Amino acid sequence: MINQDFGLRLKELRKIHNFTQTELANNVGISRQTYLNYEYCRTIPPAETIVKLSQIFDVDLMEYFYNHTSRTYSENNKIISNPNRDDFFEIYDIFTKLSPLSQKRIINLLRLMAKGGGN
Repeated sequence: MINQDFGLRLKELRKIHNFTQTELANNVGISRQTYLNYEYCRTIPPAETIVKLSQIFDVDLMEYFYNHTSRTYSENNKIISNPNRDDFFEIYDIFTKLSPLSQKRIINLLRLMAKGGGN
């Protein structure tokens, strides 16, 4: 399930940095059509693409797109570490490879666990 704001935020970052869709796609190493699928929320990018985008934009995309709150700030308020980031990307990468039905089952299991029912 993709966050509906993902594409809008991606487009916003692209415009802030004065990239065309083609330029950004080339910098990431993907086709323009693949990039368009991300910007129009047709597909979600794999973890390695999110990492490349975060490096190009110099932002923590997990914070920007998903409001991920586990972070540490430096004196100039830049995010310098995110202790759960590697685990999150591994889980995310696996999750995106699952069928929609399996994704739904995982989400339901996580909700159950968050309520204390899956210890």
